Amino acid sequence: MDRTKRESTFVSGKVVPALIAALLASAGCGGASNSEVKPDAASGSGGSTAGTGGTSGGGSGGTVGGGTGGTAVDGGGTGGTVVGGSGGASGGDAGGGSCPARTAFTLGVHIVMDATWAATTATQMGTGKIHLWNRAKFDATGTMLKGETANCGTVLPEFALNALGSFIARGSKVSISVPDSVWDAPTIPKFPNAGMLSGWDPGSTLNIEHTVALVGLTMTDPMVAWPKSYTGLAMMGNVTVDADGDGKAGFTAIPKDGNGYITPPTDFLGIQTADKVYLASRTIVGLSGKIDSCTEQSGTAAVTFFDSHVVGCHVKGGGECTAAQTDFVDQSRTDYKVTTGVFNSKQVKDDATCADVRAALPM
Repeated sequence: MDRTKRESTFVSGKVVPALIAALLASAGCGGASNSEVKPDAASGSGGSTAGTGGTSGGGSGGTVGGGTGGTAVDGGGTGGTVVGGSGGASGGDAGGGSCPARTAFTLGVHIVMDATWAATTATQMGTGKIHLWNRAKFDATGTMLKGETANCGTVLPEFALNALGSFIARGSKVSISVPDSVWDAPTIPKFPNAGMLSGWDPGSTLNIEHTVALVGLTMTDPMVAWPKSYTGLAMMGNVTVDADGDGKAGFTAIPKDGNGYITPPTDFLGIQTADKVYLASRTIVGLSGKIDSCTEQSGTAAVTFFDSHVVGCHVKGGGECTAAQTDFVDQSRTDYKVTTGVFNSKQVKDDATCADVRAALPM
């Protein structure tokens, strides 16, 4: 898979809007939010936020990162991470031996979530997997962990249009990519994480509190219901920020164009489309599992929120979207319903980049 761009998708809720899928990020919604998911019994303790995934990840115990998101453009998101045993030439693996305790370490985390989305007038229902990557740095005091997590990548399933949608949009599917350069930007935020493990040796348990990952915005209360429109973010006192440092609010995702893919329409006629989508996402994920070896961990990811909004866009062959065009794209975003999630993580060098994390934990 091309690592220079991570795919995400738009799902529409109207005839033409249904053509717009997206996401990216920090992403997902539900009653209080359109993609709320009840945490698994095996999930990590509740708490903070912005998860891996999104979210919007954590270390040895696991954390979550951002994203976005799970909406039409949810891309963001953050992944989660887990902290496991110390890595080290002297440590033993799952086959036996003991692993030395650590006072500090860095984990690469890969979270995989199963998601569904409903059919609309112009789109087909579907199922697929959402992938999130995080880099989690931890300081350890005994078996208590505390540190920070950064999002390192997001891939969302593409989505198919039905016969009506294909006729109107002159294409059969929609897919949006969040370039790896977004996650590699020095301005991408980092999120506090915390957790604990029962020991450092293989078979020990780990538990990472729910990490709150907000990418492309700040929130006065990260746990409130996600607004139905991007305009609701400001009404709630939240502020969009330029997460990737490109001068646009949120973080930038690029829709595929051609070979059956269509770019998201900016109105019901579909005459103009968006070739760039600016997203903001909230991801909250907790991790719980076990230490598999002195350097590797795995377990369950419990997703509380996976939400996103389109906070701006660019018209193909034109200028920036108007407020009305942005709202149209935003209202057509994908509504992912996350059902289950798992993670695997491994120790990486302390100065590892997001590119190193993605290479260490491929799809």
